[in-house]
Amino acid sequence: MVSSRKTSPAPASTRPASPSSSTSCPTSASVARRIERRTSWAESERGVAFVYRNANPTFYRAVFDRLEPTEKVRIETGQLGAFELSREEFEECCPRIASSQFYSKGSDSQPGSARYVSGGVPEGLARFGVNATEDSPGPNKSEEMRRLYQQGRTVSQVADTLGVSYGFAYGVRKRWLESESETDNN
Repeated sequence: MVSSRKTSPAPASTRPASPSSSTSCPTSASVARRIERRTSWAESERGVAFVYRNANPTFYRAVFDRLEPTEKVRIETGQLGAFELSREEFEECCPRIASSQFYSKGSDSQPGSARYVSGGVPEGLARFGVNATEDSPGPNKSEEMRRLYQQGRTVSQVADTLGVSYGFAYGVRKRWLESESETDNN
């Protein structure tokens, strides 16, 4: 389930399909099994409504069809980077994918799944690549938390920004403060 903030739009599952859809999305359409985390404040400011992670770029019609014109989806991949794009940008940069049977209806073995999995970065998508560590937690969330604590953020703010539990954020702060006091004593 997508967690949303007061300033974030409603989850995709509660919104009707976009009126610009030429055909309705199959009711059995696939959606990312797990939304990776809540959007960070900086991502929300850029219009990112959903964040999900897959090993390879995967495009879920059920997600893109529900994006408002000003919203974007962030797709994080293991080794290929992260990408942020709106529905219009997706249809513009990947027209073959957007018009494919896999994306519009699903495969013969999974009719109605309406998703397209790419083995690599599709041509045109690279321009929507973003730095995964710039303002969102990358592989090392603890390091990102320490950076936010140095900026004067509270435990609650850090937990909310990075979409982690309060206990995890508190533990990182406690260890960071202990290491800072050890450095000061030497």
